[in-house]
Amino acid sequence: MTNTPLQDNNPSALAAIHAWAVKSNLPEWQMDALRRLITQDKITTVDLHELEQIARNTHGLLPNGATIPQTEPLESKHIPPATGTGSGVNLVSISELKQVNRLPSDQTLSFDAQNGLNIIYGNNGSGKTGYTRVIKNACRTRGQTPKIVADVFATPHTTAASAKIEFLVEGTSSVVEWKDDHTPEPVLSQIFVFDTSSASHYLSHDDSTSFTPFGLDVLPKLAGLCDNIASSIQASNKDIDESITKHKTTWPQPNTEIHRKLALINGAT
Repeated sequence: MTNTPLQDNNPSALAAIHAWAVKSNLPEWQMDALRRLITQDKITTVDLHELEQIARNTHGLLPNGATIPQTEPLESKHIPPATGTGSGVNLVSISELKQVNRLPSDQTLSFDAQNGLNIIYGNNGSGKTGYTRVIKNACRTRGQTPKIVADVFATPHTTAASAKIEFLVEGTSSVVEWKDDHTPEPVLSQIFVFDTSSASHYLSHDDSTSFTPFGLDVLPKLAGLCDNIASSIQASNKDIDESITKHKTTWPQPNTEIHRKLALINGAT
């Protein structure tokens, strides 16, 4: 008798949310909000301001002269694959790094894909974090995806950071060229990176959401964003109404040009 492992073919919670959002034709600002909730460790005040500006622009409420933030709605590429789907993926090496901090391009960081446990050590400033940033951008991570910067002491370049990444899929080796301004290789999204930055989310959020399965907390957070933005717009409208009411009692001032002009208006105007 042969035992066949059971595989869950149902979509992940995040994939189901993405499908629902597309089917429901959510407004652009809410699709952008979903993308931020899924890919970022937290929503900042800058995010809230940008989402409110996008929402205001959608409904024609954007103040004159205000800048419309660039939107990036949620897409399938932002959704990590469901756990247990696809073949196992193991990193083998990262090499030929370009425009990544001060890391040399002729250096290779190798992993023992068969052993499964690797220890990377070195002095401060030796490049450990630089390699981690590349892996977190090429693969998946729970926390904020770090920004990769070039060597600040070198001549500035316009080309994006890049590297060659070798990995194994079911024992078969493949090499891809990763570029910071391109969509990462989809198969690498099955690798999740957990470091101190990711751990801080669990250690600093001692509430019920800490124990909510990843994905199931997205919609409540989206509802919270909607309430926050609605409150901000309502407060803005209240200020405008109060200003109008205040000026109605004192405007126009007698013996002013505006007062004389308004006095000329009658039913035949």
